Formats: sequence, structure tokens, C-alpha cells
Amino acid sequence: MTESFFEPDVIIDGKPYKVWKYEEVLNEQLLIAMLSKGACTVDTTNYLPVNDRRILLKTLQKAEQEKQKRYEEMKEARNAKKRSRRF
Repeated sequence: MTESFFEPDVIIDGKPYKVWKYEEVLNEQLLIAMLSKGACTVDTTNYLPVNDRRILLKTLQKAEQEKQKRYEEMKEARNAKKRSRRF
């Protein structure tokens, strides 16, 4: 393998940069597919520009966090209601 100035053999986390980058992109795509519950497939995200894919992932993550927060608030309210009934 020849090494050029433009593509140095960089190692990240014990992997060549190209392998590491591929895995990072695939992880983003899988997270998008999971968080969108299949509405956006890995194949669909192959054609998205990098910035669009990252915006989509951040938006889905934020929506999931908000959903979890609302769930926890509802759970706490339910528990508080149960506690107030006992007294």
C-alpha cells in the first residue's frame, strides 16, 4: 500500500481512519433508522448529505429525549397521586 500526503495512514481507536469513519457513519444511519422507527431506512440515509444526516439524527435524538422526559414526569405525577391517596 502506498501512502500519500493527502491520505495519511491515520489510526483512531486502533482502526484505520477509513474503517473508523465508515463505522461512525453506519452508526448514525442505524440510530436514525431506529429512532424514526423505520420511517427512514439506512438505505435512504445513504443519499443524504452529511449535514442533513446529522441534523436529522440530532432532531430525532432531541424528540426521543423529550418523550422520555414527559414519560418520567407522568410517572412521577402518578406516583405522587398514589402517595397522596394513602394519607
